[in-house]
Amino acid sequence: MKNIVVILSILVSSFSFAKNVDLSSSVVEWYGTKKFGKGHNGVISLKSANLEVNKDQILGGTFTVDMKSIKVTDIKENEGGKKLEAHLMNADFFDVAKYPVAKYVITSAKNNKIKGKLYIKSEFQPGSKIKKDDGKEVELKNVMPIKGGFVGELTFNRIDFGVKYNSTSIAKFANIAKDYIINDDVNLKIKLMLK
Repeated sequence: MKNIVVILSILVSSFSFAKNVDLSSSVVEWYGTKKFGKGHNGVISLKSANLEVNKDQILGGTFTVDMKSIKVTDIKENEGGKKLEAHLMNADFFDVAKYPVAKYVITSAKNNKIKGKLYIKSEFQPGSKIKKDDGKEVELKNVMPIKGGFVGELTFNRIDFGVKYNSTSIAKFANIAKDYIINDDVNLKIKLMLK
């Protein structure tokens, strides 16, 4: 009987389990920097998420963010924060009226070294009429378990997703004042709490 219990416990510990993510306590922070001067930062809300986990390791999963929820936290609303939010959501940047969500799909995970495909300004959906998979490979770095969830960091080059406004990549070809040049990399700090 003891042998059966031991075998069962080993089998259970080797299985992975799908865990729904608690959207209300999970956080995605974004950071954008400028070539010269201070950048901006804020938060964005998760729309849906689930993870496949085994103890303190992520084995798979996906999360979707609501692009219409972009918030600026380093400037007060009445001092330009609301205006910046509107600008980030218009066609100069993420065009959220046309592309209301962005998604990250984990494609490989081992020892919390995670790679996945990031979809921003994308119309691709598996099974849809649009067949071109335009997701870009992006690594989720510094993934660590915390009490009740996981944290990690993700950096993407916005040019890869057609977000070119005041980019460092085009600044030398365009008449952009140096104070307005925005770096191409956007950094995300992600905390996913499990239900």
